[in-house]
Amino acid sequence: MLWQHNGGPMTQGLLDGDMYAFRCAASAEQEPEEIAILRLDGMLRESLSKVDNYKLPLSGPNNFRYKIYPDYKANRKGKPKPIHLAACQQFLIEEYGAFFTDGCEADDFLGYSQIEDSIVFCNDKDLLMIPGFHYNPVTGVYKEISELDGLKQFYRQLLIGDTADNVKGVDGIGKVKAAKLIDHLETEYEMYRVVKDLYYPVLDCKLLADEERFEVNCDLLWIWRNLNERFSDRKWQTKS
Repeated sequence: MLWQHNGGPMTQGLLDGDMYAFRCAASAEQEPEEIAILRLDGMLRESLSKVDNYKLPLSGPNNFRYKIYPDYKANRKGKPKPIHLAACQQFLIEEYGAFFTDGCEADDFLGYSQIEDSIVFCNDKDLLMIPGFHYNPVTGVYKEISELDGLKQFYRQLLIGDTADNVKGVDGIGKVKAAKLIDHLETEYEMYRVVKDLYYPVLDCKLLADEERFEVNCDLLWIWRNLNERFSDRKWQTKS
């Protein structure tokens, strides 16, 4: 049964191909390739039963984040990928029309493709900064993210950082403290000031960081919301 919104069906699913391929490949690490493909096919079919049409991106080459921060995901180097990952990606391409992005990650493609009647299928916390409808195919949780909630997710992430991607946040701040600092705020400017003041050294402040790291982290952690979005037109770079 299709989800309904404003009296009509939510026709377009935006599926994170990276998540589907990696999860199913990793689940069958000790099993034949066919098992990974079978699980992947089942997971896709369940998701696609909820929408009329879909887009299925995979993260491809020339990711801009490596250009502004060469150590992006450097902590993953040398770690083996699931042995069936390439086979799962190829299956998605051949059987479900998946495609590789160029210049950005699959997350960014999903972010700037989100519209009023589409829904993002993903279990990645990063995409919760994108307003609109979301469905986690792993947990079965469906939710709607407001513009304000999406911004709060972004600014919390700036404080926490992202260890999985080798992005360092502010020392001593984890999920609980970040939530206490951000969740009660009502405007983006308030969030911006709180986060920026913690990044920048003030008097004897122990949370030391430099201006460059703050700006680089903004670009690393922000999920695109516009196809033409580039670093130079970020909101936070125009605020004082």
